[in-house]
Amino acid sequence: MIHDLILAVIAAFFVAFVPGYFWARLLCAGADPVQRVAYSVALSITLVPTVSLILTRIFGGGVSLWNAGASSLIVFVGGLLAYMWLRAPAAKYEPAGQPAYSLSPVALLPLLLSAGLMLYVLISARQPDPRYVLVMAALLAVSGLAQLGVVARRGPTLLPAESLRSLAGHPRAARVVEGVLFAAVIAVTLIKGYIGPLRHDWPFVRGVDQYSHAILAALVMSRGSAQSFMLYPPGFEFLTADLSRLSGLRPLEIFPVLAPATLVLPALACYSIARQLWGRPYGIAAAGIAGVLVNSPYLYFNDAMYPNLIGAEFLMVLAIAAFLQTIARPSWRWAGLSALLGASVVFYHTVSTIYLAVVIAVLAIIFVPLLLVRDRRRAAVVVLSLAALGVLSLAYAWGPYDLPAIVGRLVGARASSEALHSGAAVIGTQPPYDVWNVFQTITQPAIWLGILGAVLLAITIRRAGYTRALTSVALVIWAALMYWGSRAWQTGFPHRFERDAAIPIAILGAFGLVTVLRSLDQRRPVTAAALVVVLLAAEYQGIQNIATASGPSERLLTTPQIGAAGEWLREHNTGGTIIVSPKYNQVPSRAMLAMGGYTGLQTYSAWQLQQRRDLPPQGDRSLRDALWVLYHPESARDGAIFRKYDVRYIVLYKRFPDGTTWTGPPEIDWRPFAELKDRYRTVFENGWVLIVRPRRGAWQP
Repeated sequence: MIHDLILAVIAAFFVAFVPGYFWARLLCAGADPVQRVAYSVALSITLVPTVSLILTRIFGGGVSLWNAGASSLIVFVGGLLAYMWLRAPAAKYEPAGQPAYSLSPVALLPLLLSAGLMLYVLISARQPDPRYVLVMAALLAVSGLAQLGVVARRGPTLLPAESLRSLAGHPRAARVVEGVLFAAVIAVTLIKGYIGPLRHDWPFVRGVDQYSHAILAALVMSRGSAQSFMLYPPGFEFLTADLSRLSGLRPLEIFPVLAPATLVLPALACYSIARQLWGRPYGIAAAGIAGVLVNSPYLYFNDAMYPNLIGAEFLMVLAIAAFLQTIARPSWRWAGLSALLGASVVFYHTVSTIYLAVVIAVLAIIFVPLLLVRDRRRAAVVVLSLAALGVLSLAYAWGPYDLPAIVGRLVGARASSEALHSGAAVIGTQPPYDVWNVFQTITQPAIWLGILGAVLLAITIRRAGYTRALTSVALVIWAALMYWGSRAWQTGFPHRFERDAAIPIAILGAFGLVTVLRSLDQRRPVTAAALVVVLLAAEYQGIQNIATASGPSERLLTTPQIGAAGEWLREHNTGGTIIVSPKYNQVPSRAMLAMGGYTGLQTYSAWQLQQRRDLPPQGDRSLRDALWVLYHPESARDGAIFRKYDVRYIVLYKRFPDGTTWTGPPEIDWRPFAELKDRYRTVFENGWVLIVRPRRGAWQP
């Protein structure tokens, strides 16, 4: 593992950090070192795969070693030259959001009661009872109304811009404290990602989708495109291909050592936006909530949904951060950064694109008219940024989403788009979770802090100035839209909306947490009590999250026996295709394809063929042919199918990765293939997998 980790980290350094460093220095004036790291990673994973894709289109073929190296070098040199030519003057940092203020005692008392009730619910391991939730919400509302009354009478009690420094007693000591806290957050986040795979999974990694991404990356490395396998944006696949070429590791060897580190990305993104809006203490709090307290980033890692995590919880967050900075301090640098990072979301994930389109569209409809009335120059910069975002998004979506066919269909042409059909097919196929499931996905302390932060932001919104007020409104709108999407089946992906609502809630929660912390300056016992209870609840939830992450995964699709079958397939791979028995979805078959180094044939269950939610671009003909073979092992029609697709092996699960065994229809029975010795020759067998090869002479027409 150590050898693979070293190779993967070196490759990631030169693909996912170094190329974007000078671009970040150029575009992010005033950013601190942590923000520059976040933006460097974001720009690197945007620009390097883009250049790699362009090179494959120009020269043909797939992503080779020279392609991967040239892509990183081109982006790095281009950033260096641009930075030397257009170097930005040193910018003094000033928070773009509202100033910090202190809570009054009359507001802290109901806040303390609400936090105490939340801690009781957590420790007693109770399910989120509606009565407790309503009482906690009512107490938070009372706290907010009480604070609002105090503010209305006396105005907000403003605190220094860096209150943590006054608590530490010296600016240098405060910087040390902040650095230690942030390092601890990142360390705990990495432990949360790596501890489970190291204890239970190695040499595999938990999740289901990494096998699909391994196949897509293999197609990109060999052909330069993976559109024949499935409709999917190519950003993550080109990134994986570049990492694979430079490290010398296969994708399935990279994921176990590098994928757990992706949990750091949401923490970096939340730090960047919160630090930008309110200051460094808020950034550290946001990173801690996103990295340790909420569950959604880990759920994506546990399912191996890496593009969704990168697109929705990293690139989109930084795109919105740059958009809000463009509103607060109009600059072509921040405007261009917002457009580029926003378009990169389209390059990485379809569902994340839906989030971005909804959030940015609503914010534009609300903000642009206001800015036109108050400040036309500011409005012009924002509109140009949005226009650039639209153009770049169209460029990224042109191939993966088959935009020419969609446009032709809209204007009445006969051309059809599989992307259009696939998009329409998902509408209404995924019902929302139970309304209380959000407490499992986002966790009670994070939701509690998020609501508190939203209430506190609303209290002084009239005194914040209109641009600072807009940033506060934007955060609340973002969170509200994501929660609305989690309850609306029309979105097609309510489960994803629910997960990704955690990010704006984490940012709002940071404002609530640090506001309570800064109220300690008033030396009130009730403040200390409220802070202790809140931190105890957060610590308890964080320990629970790490304990869960350290246990065995329910989403592990590979066992040593299945891995042995995959290794045998790889050693005996001489081309052609294989047919693998499916289960409730196509994932177990893709796992065997990826381990064996094959890209076809895909196999879907009969149930999923009826749902038509995730069909490949070429349609379902090959899927139905593969399913026919699995259900009719003795049929003479199979011979024509074997010749048509050059089928070399048939792989049959005796037991599936979740431990279940074959029980009859609608599962595939492996025993007839073992018994028909005149038709099939057994070439590999253990307690979990049977691999047979069709006897060529037995299937002659």
